[in-house]
Amino acid sequence: MKIGIITIQKSQLNYGACLQCYALFKRIKTDYGHCEVIDLLRPMLPGYVASSNFSGEMDRRKRYRIIINRIKYLIKRSHNQKLRDQRFAEFSKLIDYSKKYRSVNSLYKNPPIYDLYITGSDQVWNPNLPYINEPYFLTFVQKNKKISYASSFGIDAIPSELQSKYAEWLGEYSAISTRESSGAAIIKDITGKDVQVVLDPVFLLNKHEWQSLERPIEGVEPGSYVFFYMLHKDSDALEKASQVAKARNKRFLYSISQIGSMPSVYGEHIEQAGPAEWLWLIDHADTFVTTSFHGSAFGLIFGKPLVILMKKGVKTNTRIENLSKLFNISDHIYEVNKKDDFSNQDFLVDNNSIKSILEKEVAESLGYLKMAIHEKEN
Repeated sequence: MKIGIITIQKSQLNYGACLQCYALFKRIKTDYGHCEVIDLLRPMLPGYVASSNFSGEMDRRKRYRIIINRIKYLIKRSHNQKLRDQRFAEFSKLIDYSKKYRSVNSLYKNPPIYDLYITGSDQVWNPNLPYINEPYFLTFVQKNKKISYASSFGIDAIPSELQSKYAEWLGEYSAISTRESSGAAIIKDITGKDVQVVLDPVFLLNKHEWQSLERPIEGVEPGSYVFFYMLHKDSDALEKASQVAKARNKRFLYSISQIGSMPSVYGEHIEQAGPAEWLWLIDHADTFVTTSFHGSAFGLIFGKPLVILMKKGVKTNTRIENLSKLFNISDHIYEVNKKDDFSNQDFLVDNNSIKSILEKEVAESLGYLKMAIHEKEN
């Protein structure tokens, strides 16, 4: 059986996006044979061509700003940033891809042929992201050939003007699963269907499978540091995370997915880490601190002492809150702007409990995939 996945692929900076893509590809290829990720370019990737006849196409001026900012970054990037970009590109080569589609038009004109198509995870159904999201509903293929796995909306509600279109697109899936209970509630609200909530794809590979991909960072000793990862630059979160390292008398290392440097008096910015090095930094940290959903996920996978920093009122908090409730780690969440002395705790997670929950949830998630894929085989 030939299976094609559409998801956020070839991420150039976002560790979670890159690793979730690899995880779903690897799990399906290992369990079911032939698998490819559809290589549809997004506006921030070199070579992208606009398709103005699709709703959701980014404004030309905004697209140009992204391109210009990317060019400026490429010109000014440091040696470490160049190394990080190379390592992201190298990691992406672990995945098998379809032919490259530079535009949405080209995908619809000549789509890749598979027996089954899967909409993968990450915020592929978020109407607020800067790309055309219709292809991520697989509207370029027959309705009896598509399923979804852990697809996320990234928001709590779909704007009223999009609900009928979303209902139409979702109605063509043979099987749907979402990553968050909020996503299941959205689908129930606009289609009337009950759908299964499953784990993010990164949980479908075990700790040892992830460790086999790790690469160490030169000059960093295992256990000698506290590691902090954030998606976006946040000086308040950086300062709060540094308190954990100070309380433990450990070296403080941090990384950011957002383009550009963020020098700090608090610690050392690790700019050279690709996905394999990022995994190593989490796995070998004394304590791991993060503001990220996927960061939290890998903290659990590796069983690390864990600190999750959040700001009140941020819409994307929902996915972290869902994760923390599932694994009973809500007490590991701390508010960034709260002036409290929290750094002297041990932050240990109950690894036996997490292992038990993870085994059950992985079995149910793989059971969903088996059901959805085998139903199309028969």
